[in-house]
Amino acid sequence: MQAPYSGPTIPWKHPLLTRRMVGSSCDVVFDFDWKAVVGHNQPKFFGLHDLSLAVAEFAKTCGKSPLLLLSDKADVAFDELITDSTYVAVVNIKDFLACTTGHDRSALFFLSAISKHGSISAASAGTATPIRIQQLLKALEIGLDGKGDALIEVVNKGGSKLTLALLDAAVKGLEKTASREHLEALTKIFSTSTAGVIADAATAAKRRVAVEEFERLLSDNANEHKFQPWFKDNAWVLGSDCVRILDDRRIDVRNIADFLVEAYDCRADIVELKRPGLAFWQAEKDHDNYLPHSDLVASIVQAQNYQFALEGEIDSVKTRERLKGVPIAKPCSLLIHGRSNNWIDEQFEAQRLLNAGFTSLNVITYDQVLRRAKIIMGCNS
Repeated sequence: MQAPYSGPTIPWKHPLLTRRMVGSSCDVVFDFDWKAVVGHNQPKFFGLHDLSLAVAEFAKTCGKSPLLLLSDKADVAFDELITDSTYVAVVNIKDFLACTTGHDRSALFFLSAISKHGSISAASAGTATPIRIQQLLKALEIGLDGKGDALIEVVNKGGSKLTLALLDAAVKGLEKTASREHLEALTKIFSTSTAGVIADAATAAKRRVAVEEFERLLSDNANEHKFQPWFKDNAWVLGSDCVRILDDRRIDVRNIADFLVEAYDCRADIVELKRPGLAFWQAEKDHDNYLPHSDLVASIVQAQNYQFALEGEIDSVKTRERLKGVPIAKPCSLLIHGRSNNWIDEQFEAQRLLNAGFTSLNVITYDQVLRRAKIIMGCNS
């Protein structure tokens, strides 16, 4: 139900109404017949959430309470009114609805209101437009150089936050050591390549960031619980043996693995994480042989027990349902334990001999995971 507006005084010459809106991040007032203009009586419309969120977030920067004023009588598409207590965003509802037809974002409206594809200049905007917007209009008029439609398409497709993050990343890239040749190559990829190639480039960029995050976790001596989300988001680093990480980690009522995964043969396997700080080898050799540390022995026993428990669920209908139909047959385990960044060649050989003694268990270190990731990325030194 709508009612006359009775909040803080607003310098607006038309009578204002208000109603409780759905999906709005701030209070909304309006000066028109709702059904006649919006086309229905529902307390919502395309783009409302996105628009009200932008208004609410900007009001925070002003230290004011947000208020969205929708009007079919406003002279401009967008304007601002600021009182002692309230930041009022004035939006021409007809212009806004025209820009949000078929989608639910306000980006197209804001860019259209500001740039009009170069047809609006700071001079033609007049004094009714705040100085900040006049400055932005002038910058867009010069900088977009007729490409306002392309910018609108990008922002509307990804949303304002994602687009700003992309621009921010580009600026940071320019500030770092990227060569002009690299930047030119990247520009060429974006301008001439297919969507698939661009998607591959985005995947490679995300993986490089993931590798940097992995290195940070290692330098912080993070425990296995800190690494779990990283592996969950970056199953690619587990290699071709892991097609995907399954949602359910529970083997049975007593055993929960770090990860249950689907292998390349569509069967369930186990990945177990231990702390990078745990010892791998005993301090003293025996008969010139490296011996696994008690920490590693305990980890191996646990992984093998998990394999035995998972194989025991081979005929369990409930387990098959929990694993979304992935069957069980002689499950293998990948155990990631300790560090190898200061090993000598004989220790890597001892690790090869250790793994040779297992039929369905492989033990690697966090540094070997990192090396595998860098090789996949093509950035191994």
